[in-house]
Amino acid sequence: WVDTVWDLDFTETEPLDRWVAEEITADGLDTFTRLYSALAPFAAGDQESRENVWTLFAGSSLSHQALVAVLHHFVHVGQHKRANTQQRVFALHSAGLYLLLLEIPGSIANQVFHQVMFDKCLHTLTKCWPQEMKKRKKAQSQSSQPNARRNRKKGKPCRNDSSSMEETLEEEKEEDDENVYFSTEDLLQVRNAIFLLLKNFLRLLPKFSLKEKPQCMQNCVQIFVEMTSFEAVLHEFEFSAAMDVNKAKYIPELAYYGLHLLCSPL
Repeated sequence: WVDTVWDLDFTETEPLDRWVAEEITADGLDTFTRLYSALAPFAAGDQESRENVWTLFAGSSLSHQALVAVLHHFVHVGQHKRANTQQRVFALHSAGLYLLLLEIPGSIANQVFHQVMFDKCLHTLTKCWPQEMKKRKKAQSQSSQPNARRNRKKGKPCRNDSSSMEETLEEEKEEDDENVYFSTEDLLQVRNAIFLLLKNFLRLLPKFSLKEKPQCMQNCVQIFVEMTSFEAVLHEFEFSAAMDVNKAKYIPELAYYGLHLLCSPL
């Protein structure tokens, strides 16, 4: 199964056996967080640790390619529009684990990087956020446009608004049977997981050059720009090369800093 996932470049792959997936997720998110805690020291700059991580994998008969394939399974499942809260959170944490592997020195030599997998992890930032929330935000944005209000006051029909409303209603009608509803607590869980994953990306970027990966660079810019309007920011913020991402509180704050990093000398 692992060889097939890699041979097909993380595209058309069979899902992980259900019993294996259930065993991995039996303890919920703990499995992912424990693995992250175990791998984090190897990416923290500890000379003694970081030189032995890949040897540790080999010596323990652990295949890092198998680990990446399993992480891809959870990323793929969590990006589906009908994925539940737990599946979305698992996807975001799996993406974070993959970025952590890339952050560990020696990841390139051990061929951990794969452009399709990298891009899929990047897109979890947007695809794991419920689509219904995006539609609601878009509808609110359209209804608050000055031109729309002005046309209504004059009694003139607003063709753009009418067509947009019709399109929205058609989309909602088509997808009504497929909607997955989320509570406020569910949305908060997903939002916090997105926040953590974005921080992981920002920590990786200074260590992992995208200079020779223009498609990845373009995708990063696109996603970061989209994330700048993810949520309202209640205070002004400044960012610089010395910014401490651990002090950030908002997703747009991290997104702007990500764009700053991408525009910095590679």
